[in-house]
Amino acid sequence: MAEAEQPKRHSHPLDAVPEIAPGAEARPDSKGCLQVRREVIPRHPIERTLRRWFAQPVWGRVNLDERGTYFWEQIDGKTRLRELAKRVTQRFELTEKIGVESTLLYTKELMLRKLIFLKIEGVNIKVNP
Repeated sequence: MAEAEQPKRHSHPLDAVPEIAPGAEARPDSKGCLQVRREVIPRHPIERTLRRWFAQPVWGRVNLDERGTYFWEQIDGKTRLRELAKRVTQRFELTEKIGVESTLLYTKELMLRKLIFLKIEGVNIKVNP
């Protein structure tokens, strides 16, 4: 008799741990919010050559509002998104739904610009900068 296969365990998105990407830097603006940026390394050899010739770095950047700045400051590479969502919810007196949506939105925007990446327990993925 064959053993039944165990169903694959899927992690909940809020169980991931965000970590700041190497080379990311944050600077405060005049309102006390942060502008976060990181140089984007070109993948194609022609693009790399053109950037060397013209000395033009390309930056992935985002200007964060007050909530986004707080979210960024809470990223320590150890705390799960679920806990960060609770902190954002409590700090800004939001509903749980709005706190979670805000956390996921900031996570998505920062990941698209390669300013953060997510660590997921049990998953070993090499991330290219």
